[in-house]
Amino acid sequence: MGHQSEYFSSSYQEARSRFLKAASHAGFTVASYQHPLPGYDGQAIFTDIASKIPGNAKHIVMTTSGIHGVEGFAGSAAQIQALKTADKPNDVGIIHVHALNPHGFDFGRRVNEHNIDLSRNFIDWSAPLPEDHSLNAAVQSTLKTKPGLWQQARIALLMARHGMGTAKDALTRGQYSDPSGLYFGGTGPAWSNLLWHQIVARVTAQTPHLTHIDFHTGLGPYGKGEMIMMADRHSPMFHRAESLWDNVTTPQDGSSSTSLITGSMCNAFNRTAARRTIVTTGALEFGTLPPLDVLKALATDHHAYLTMPAAEARKVAWQAMQNAFNPPDSIWQVVILDQSQRALHRALMLKP
Repeated sequence: MGHQSEYFSSSYQEARSRFLKAASHAGFTVASYQHPLPGYDGQAIFTDIASKIPGNAKHIVMTTSGIHGVEGFAGSAAQIQALKTADKPNDVGIIHVHALNPHGFDFGRRVNEHNIDLSRNFIDWSAPLPEDHSLNAAVQSTLKTKPGLWQQARIALLMARHGMGTAKDALTRGQYSDPSGLYFGGTGPAWSNLLWHQIVARVTAQTPHLTHIDFHTGLGPYGKGEMIMMADRHSPMFHRAESLWDNVTTPQDGSSSTSLITGSMCNAFNRTAARRTIVTTGALEFGTLPPLDVLKALATDHHAYLTMPAAEARKVAWQAMQNAFNPPDSIWQVVILDQSQRALHRALMLKP
């Protein structure tokens, strides 16, 4: 394996440049979709899709990075390494979707340009909105407090009263009533959501078998990979995942480091995928800091963007978010790249 500095970038623009170069050298076709807003420095930002699909492909392996913008640094590194080094069976199609949330990636934020957590945006917008957790208002009020000792005391009191698990569920489930709050699901499908539905429809129409890995960071023990399935443990998809990967979990039985959420991107497969396509989709999550430290970083970022101009907020929050979702630690980088390539290799070697 090459040195991790070949793959990890210090900015969205550097990551994109490296991704496009690696895709070109590997003979992949690239389609680029420009985001309607410019990035931090005024440059155009894009979601890029690199693909290589042989005519005899009966199985496509797809990866996505950066649906939670700042988490795209690790996901991008895994994709760049895959383009440079991964096995490429002649009868398997490969697609890498780079920076599904390019605005969040460029600003170093988890959310998109409208404070939307895209993993809570994939609900059925024609149906009534999901109900917010009963503690949502209290949690949001606490986390909008200026970061510091008073906020930490309020967080500790909330957890003491209701338990850490309940407070976590209340925060991370997703909420649709407070556009200025954390884990906001939006008021309609976001740009990235609409693009993702187009991608899913096009890809699933091409293959009877699709295996999808979505790269994430921020949950679980430091450097440990966890393949999270939004599926019942007894479902065919969960059993397929267990045959492929290590440490497969689901929030449906409490085995996962994440809570049950509304509006995850796997819902797009349920609504858009061609019925003849067998889909196995999982989120490969890598642990970083302890949960309260990650929460502090999110609160710092959130408060900064609520109270400051974007350019100033980015300066205030950038390093805290990097520490929480892209630790500047070469050992962590090596470990997560190794696990990413092992997961991808197993998916590529699958014989449907």
